[in-house]
Order: sequence, then structure tokens, then C-alpha cells
Amino acid sequence: MIIRITKIFFVNCLILITLIYLIEIGINIYSGNFLKKTGYQHLKDLSQKYEESFFYNFFPYKLLDEKGLQLLPLSGYHKSWTLLCLDGDKPIYYKSDENGFNNPLGNNSNILLLGDSYIQGMCIDNKKNINSLFINKKNLKTSAIGIGGHGPLSSLAVLKEYGEYYKHKKLIYFITPDNDFYDLENETKNPILLSYLNDELFTQNLIEKKHDIKKIIDNYFEKTLRPNREFLRSYHLDFHSVRAFIKSNFIKETKENNNFVLYAEINQIFLDILNEMNQYSFKKNNEFKIVFNLISPHILFPTKERDKKVKKDLLNRIAEIKKYLMQNSINYYDFNEYVLQNYSKLNINEIAHFNNGRWDHYSELGNEIIVDQVYQYLIK
Repeated sequence: MIIRITKIFFVNCLILITLIYLIEIGINIYSGNFLKKTGYQHLKDLSQKYEESFFYNFFPYKLLDEKGLQLLPLSGYHKSWTLLCLDGDKPIYYKSDENGFNNPLGNNSNILLLGDSYIQGMCIDNKKNINSLFINKKNLKTSAIGIGGHGPLSSLAVLKEYGEYYKHKKLIYFITPDNDFYDLENETKNPILLSYLNDELFTQNLIEKKHDIKKIIDNYFEKTLRPNREFLRSYHLDFHSVRAFIKSNFIKETKENNNFVLYAEINQIFLDILNEMNQYSFKKNNEFKIVFNLISPHILFPTKERDKKVKKDLLNRIAEIKKYLMQNSINYYDFNEYVLQNYSKLNINEIAHFNNGRWDHYSELGNEIIVDQVYQYLIK
């Protein structure tokens, strides 16, 4: 009897696993991701092709909840080939500068660009990202110290750690309304990041601790990168798509749903951070300017009731920030105003980049337009 029950159990488990795997295959065929190379495979291929070591892009926010962390990196591997992301099946990569940012080596710049993945150049050809276009199209000396996942508090920390290194006369901070408020809520829970706001003299002296930073990043990837799991993922045996489908459709408590359930104190902290950036620039006799990045198209041109509420909430928050900027004579440029005048949901794909099932930064044309606009209104 026990043997029979055991057989039935294992047969049913096998049928269930087979069914889930067939669903996984179906999802990937439908989405065009069936047997596509994973990031891990691209990393290996690039290393073999160029006969140099390639590394994954590191997101410092991944360590914000790490207990007992004595040093919090704010950038990635320095002077290293970095696989930034995949644009469909095309790898986007670059050689990082001496501090782990997506810049040419050297600190000769007149304009410093601060922000998140938009400034890092996420998922766009490295010669077509915002920083490169300022350098090559506008003949400006710019440096970009943006990292994917950085919210306002991380950006302030980056400025205080590295701003002096990159000589500049203008600081342009790119705000990403979609996620900066959510990111800030998480960042305020990290005592190291909070110290940059609460203590004017606080520093981790990161420029002098490249070896320690490398060890921390190495340790992170040793924990998270497992060759066996990557092998399973390459053949869709990890059920990644099924898990993602369940999470997005049946689990209500997601990052997106919490994205705008925030408190008034977060809004005030945002303004405090902008004030700190402004004071930092003023003391160094530098200009401080703000750019509002494009709100994600599914929110800017909403069809769902929730997205309509999110849009209203975001526009109210942006209005509050603009009020502060005007009161403090800080020049700003809102790219959303330009987009709403010139685009609709029918043609927004011309300037917004849709990648791996979601809106993901700007297209090459989008980068060219925002560079032209920022140059015209904030730099020229």
C-alpha cells in the first residue's frame, strides 16, 4: 500500500513539474525569450571574445538591507569591463573609469551629471547614452556619476564622495519621478546613507578604498551567482517566467503597488536632499540644476484607473519640487512637458525604450532629444 501511494505521489509530481515546464516554455516562446542567451552566457562569451575579464553591473542598493555592513559601495568595479544590461539579446557593456562609473578615464569635466540608470546609460549603446551625446554631439566636457537603482539619498552620497574628484562648474541632477520616492523610502532605512544627510562632514572615503569595495562586490556576486542555477536558467528549468507571472498577477504586495504609498516626511526629506545638493554646489561656487526624467509611458498616458491615480500623485509631487526650486532660484527642465506637447501613447515608442516586456529608459532618439533640450534650456 505504501509503495503504491509513493508511486502515485511521484507520478503526480512528475506530471505537475512537466506541466509547469511546458507553461514556462510557452511563456518564453510567446515573449520571444525562448532559449535566448542569459546575462551569464553573454558574460562568458564577452570574456572569451576580448580575452579580458568581464563583470556584471553592480547595483549598490542590493546591499541596503545588509546587516552589519561597515562600508557601503556606491558604484561598481573600477577600471573594469562591465556588462550593463541586455537590450533584447544585445549585450550593452562599457569599460568603467577609475571610480567604477561609466566614464572615460580622467576627471577633466566642466559639467557633472548625477542620477540613476538614465545617467549610467542603461540598455542603450554606450556611444548613444546621455553622457556620450553631451561629449560627442555637443562638444562638452561632462562626467556621469549615475548608477542604476540610486535614489536621491544615494545620489547625495555619490556627490559627496566623488563630486570633488570630477572637477565641474555645473551640477545637473536627473530626477526619475517613477521610482525616486520609493527608492528614497528604502534608503532612509540605511544608517550609512542617512549619515550623508544628517552629518555635513560624513564620508566613507570611498576613493581611497577601492580594494575594500572590490572585496565587497566580489563577495556579493559569490553569494548570488551560482553556475548551476545559471545553467538551469539557460534552459528555462528554473521556472523564472512562471514565478514572475504569478508574482505580477496574483501577489498583490509588490514593489509597484507600494511605489506611491508613501509619507509626507519622505517628500520633505527629498527637498532636504535637494537643499543639501544646492548648498554643496553653492559653497564650491558651482551651478546646480535639475532635470525631471520622463514618467514611464504607461503612467504618463494611463489606461488603468490605478495608473491615473499614480500620474496625479506624481504630478503633484513634481509640482511641490518645482515650487521649492523656484523659491530657491534653481533652474530646472521638465522633459514631461515637452513629451506631452509632442507625443501621445500612439508614438511614445519613438523616444521611450520598450525592453523585455516593460518600458525601459529612452530610445536612442529619446536620448538625443533630451540632450538637445537640456543643452538649450540649462547649459547653452
